[in-house]
This record gives sequence, structure tokens and C-alpha cells, in this order.
Amino acid sequence: MKNPMEPKDLHLIVHRLSNEAFQLAQQYAAGTGEIDKLAEHAREVNSRLDTLWPLIQQLDVTAQADLSQAWSDARMDADYVLSGGELSTSTRLYYYLQGLKSKK
Repeated sequence: MKNPMEPKDLHLIVHRLSNEAFQLAQQYAAGTGEIDKLAEHAREVNSRLDTLWPLIQQLDVTAQADLSQAWSDARMDADYVLSGGELSTSTRLYYYLQGLKSKK
């Protein structure tokens, strides 16, 4: 399948989605927002991630490395929400959680 998207557009989409997933995980961890709505949104994020992965794989190795990291962070953050906080966190969420603990 030919990638119909320009690499710069794919870069923006993946990073925006990754930031969106991180915000969901932060809200879940902080206890803000309705859990059902956060989980629904996390499922939507995962669905969009599924459609983006084949496009990422078509890029050159350098572009793939950056987008793979952003994609993986997004997946881990969304899965953290969907697991009720049971699954491993992304590195960025780990540091966010450490910050929450230090404020208590």
C-alpha cells in the first residue's frame, strides 16, 4: 500500500495523537475526568494508532525511529488508561507519576 500522506503530515498526526494519549493518561492518573469517557477516548486513540502503524513502517529508518517512539508512547499511555493503571507506563508518564507522588 502506497503511503498517501506526506512524512511531515504523518509526523504531525502521530505526535498530536501521542500528546493526546499522554493527556488522557495524566487525567486518569490524577483522578480528573470520568473514567468511562477516558477509556472510550483511549480506545479511539488505539484505533487511530492501528491505522497509522503501516504508514510509519513505510518511511525511511530515520523518520521511523522518531515516529515509532511517539507511537509507542501513545500506545502505552492509552493502554495504561484502559488497564485501569495496571500496565507499564511510558517513560514520560512514569516521570509524571513521580511528580504526583512527590507533591503528596
